[in-house]
Amino acid sequence: HNVENGDGCSSNCTVEPGYTCSRTDLAHSDVCKGAMLVPTQAFTRASFDLVGQQLVFSPSSDPIRQGHYQWCKQPLPDASQHPDLPSPLAMALEISDDDSIKVLLPQPFYFFGKWRSEMYIGSNGFITFDGPAINRRGGEDAHFQLPRISALFADLAPVRGDGSILVEMVNDTDQSRAVVTYNQVKEFGFDDSESTFQIALYYDGRIRLSWLAMKTSEVTVGVSPGYVDVLKAQSLSIDSGYLMISGSDLIAKGLTGEPLQVTGFYTDDFTWEVFFKLRG
Repeated sequence: HNVENGDGCSSNCTVEPGYTCSRTDLAHSDVCKGAMLVPTQAFTRASFDLVGQQLVFSPSSDPIRQGHYQWCKQPLPDASQHPDLPSPLAMALEISDDDSIKVLLPQPFYFFGKWRSEMYIGSNGFITFDGPAINRRGGEDAHFQLPRISALFADLAPVRGDGSILVEMVNDTDQSRAVVTYNQVKEFGFDDSESTFQIALYYDGRIRLSWLAMKTSEVTVGVSPGYVDVLKAQSLSIDSGYLMISGSDLIAKGLTGEPLQVTGFYTDDFTWEVFFKLRG
């Protein structure tokens, strides 16, 4: 008897939205296949709600969801500075417009089921794997073309004004990471359009995206495995109606809640919490 939701067959034995289930014969169990949910969202300048925030993506430990990511949105401890302040050892990239530069990683980075030994830092607000990308325009179609991490995928021009892209390898015992910082990067063709954000790749597969400023007209944010049979973008707006608190906190406040799903999500100190959806 199936007791879990999220694998195509719900806990009450109905087919979940987006899945089809079939079996080869009556002697075998049904196999359910559906769209791969990928945390990705397109924003306009007006709708972008991630300034002063960070998103932490973590590879799912659930065998059913191998290659999928869980994520957590939280305020930055200090909204005026990057989580990782670039040190004097940070290297400024000599990068052109619509350009991509290969950088070797000191340790392999786990991304969508594969270990990666190099990354390609793009001038247009993303990192790709398996090869460089020079996409000018964002949008989900372009985002999903390659294995990619998009922090602010748009037609950016880091060579204009005071813009810069810095890369640094941070050695921190069990928290070692590669950090890419985009400072005061303008949108191509617009003067008042400086954006500042950061990407951190932890070698256990965690990804942290953070934003200090965003003045770009249209952007795409999220992760991509590259084209597979079916991809479905899953909104990053996970804070509406949800609180990261414990069940005992809910009871103490006289509120009732139901767990949104069995698995939890990493907080900024990488401990596990469970989402509760409030009723009423």
